[in-house]
Amino acid sequence: MPKHDMTRHDIAFLHTAEVHISTFQSLVESLNHTISVRHDVQPNLLKEAIEHGLTEKLKNDVNRTMQLAANTGAQVVVCTCSTIGGIAELTKQTGSCISMRIDRAMADLSVQTFNNILVVAAVESTLQPTQALLNESLTSANTQPKITLKQIPDTWEYFLAGDKKEYLNRIFEFIQNEKDGFDCVVLAQASMADAALRFKDSDICVLASPELGVKKAIEYLNKKSV
Repeated sequence: MPKHDMTRHDIAFLHTAEVHISTFQSLVESLNHTISVRHDVQPNLLKEAIEHGLTEKLKNDVNRTMQLAANTGAQVVVCTCSTIGGIAELTKQTGSCISMRIDRAMADLSVQTFNNILVVAAVESTLQPTQALLNESLTSANTQPKITLKQIPDTWEYFLAGDKKEYLNRIFEFIQNEKDGFDCVVLAQASMADAALRFKDSDICVLASPELGVKKAIEYLNKKSV
């Protein structure tokens, strides 16, 4: 589906990398093939966040992009980038459109279920927004798990170069070396999701945001249609 298709859609996704289109399109189709989807890819938003932080200009740019998706008819607009997810989620939409971030469902599940959580990110700009998100989830759940955040060094460059295999290898190796003592690992970025598959039969739970977030978006959509 064209990423700039302006016809009416049920769910619109805001991505900061082209590779996410196939991931999220496939997820939606596997969960409910009747849902129409639109994808908007804006890599400049993450680039700006990494280089300059969460500036007022960036907030305005993210809000404008989220609003544009809603204006094309989407009932739910989902930001799949953890770095700018908090900004996107706060976008004030007209009508009954819902703005959400892909990683909130994952954050809520982790603090409700586990006692000692390791959060890993491949890019430093994701750590602070993820910490803020988890703090919100802690307040809502009224729980007190221990949370440790770590950046995986020398890894993001492989994602930028399109070397997914080495990117995932480095994530896997880092978790293998750091997981002792934790009962859950949270993958802070949607791009890391496939690394969770390598721990499917492991003694530690590794949570990724895409499937949990898409299920929550569909749940919102179903509630709106009742």
